[in-house]
Amino acid sequence: MDQNHWWPDGFGDGGFFDTAIAIGYFGQFGDCNAIYWDEGRPRAAGGRGVELRRVRSSNGYGGFSILLPLNEASGTASPWYNNIVRESTSCTSRDRKPNFFVLEGPYRYLEAWIDRGSLPVRSLAFPQDSNDMGFASELYEIINSRLQGRVEYDWHEPRVAGYLPGIEYDGIEASESGYQDTFYGTRKGSHWTGLAISRGLQGKELVPYLIKDFKAWICMRPDLWPSPPTTFTSPFVILKGAWALTNLHNLPQDVLLQIFALLQLSDIMNLSSTSKGMRLLLTNPGMLSAILRWEVLNPHGQLRWILPVAAFPKEVEQAEKIAQEWLTSSYTLHYNQNSTTSTSLMSAFQNQTFPYYAFIPTYLTVNTSNESFSMSSRRRLWKQVQQFQNLWLEYRTNGWDTDIFSAFNPKTLEQLQIAGME
Repeated sequence: MDQNHWWPDGFGDGGFFDTAIAIGYFGQFGDCNAIYWDEGRPRAAGGRGVELRRVRSSNGYGGFSILLPLNEASGTASPWYNNIVRESTSCTSRDRKPNFFVLEGPYRYLEAWIDRGSLPVRSLAFPQDSNDMGFASELYEIINSRLQGRVEYDWHEPRVAGYLPGIEYDGIEASESGYQDTFYGTRKGSHWTGLAISRGLQGKELVPYLIKDFKAWICMRPDLWPSPPTTFTSPFVILKGAWALTNLHNLPQDVLLQIFALLQLSDIMNLSSTSKGMRLLLTNPGMLSAILRWEVLNPHGQLRWILPVAAFPKEVEQAEKIAQEWLTSSYTLHYNQNSTTSTSLMSAFQNQTFPYYAFIPTYLTVNTSNESFSMSSRRRLWKQVQQFQNLWLEYRTNGWDTDIFSAFNPKTLEQLQIAGME
């Protein structure tokens, strides 16, 4: 299973899962040099002075031996070994040490999707430290100030370590060693594998469907957008003909969008089932595309995670290529463009004729395509980011869950370090 020739397209490449971002305080030998214990309580330096490193070559215990340039584009396929520096970086969670790492791909998505602009200002929770703090610095304080700290590595018990107990990671934290290169569970039938075989797939292309039948984790790169299908089946019935109109039909579309923006997408779909008139309004391709377009393009939209992330130039390029395919497909919307903005200067996702009514259901459909597994990975990351969004809200509202920072004294640390060398 770990042989490259058995990996389907999209597995284990793109720089999403082999490079990490390390955040913390790194001493001469890469160990954390900004924590000490005072009467049984940890005291650690706050987030303002943290160092951010781009690292590779993990030892499996939170340590890395290679430094990469920070300014190199994320997810690049360039020969990273041309610019390496061999230097130790320790991010072990043992003894409440505050250094930690996040895989680079998920870190960049976290950075792009956390909506810090919608959160309370820092002065609400930190009136004595109200100046803006960087993303990595705040993340460091959030993770290290949780009352339930990161799970510590135990040499005597094989288990995943370093994660926050309060975050739902979709089951990976329950696996024996943090990754699944062996099927531990019993297979529950061959539903997905059977579908794949019926489509003519064989060899390595069956691996994702075997994984799905075993209910194991699929670590698929999250940037494979679906092309327009040959045929499109709407997930709901679209009514045709004349039906009694509702009062909402009399409102301008921009007013309707402001109303629908206050609702969850599931609520909008439920609303469409209340009458034939509402179904006619809400499943009209033009109206449905307008609603979904707002959710994708708005900085606070429920579907903004669908857009490519600028930190990955190749992701943007690939997404725009697929979006252009949708714009030139038979699903595109046709009406006069009122805007004077040149369409050549905008993203294809911003084009008013983009067929979101067909694109979003295709994007979110669970089927037996690599693109579907890829989008499932992206959606999984989004759900985890939303949990961190809630932690960020708590942090900006109430401050630290537990305080290990304010009593930290650099002079005390220095004295303890000197005493330890004697």
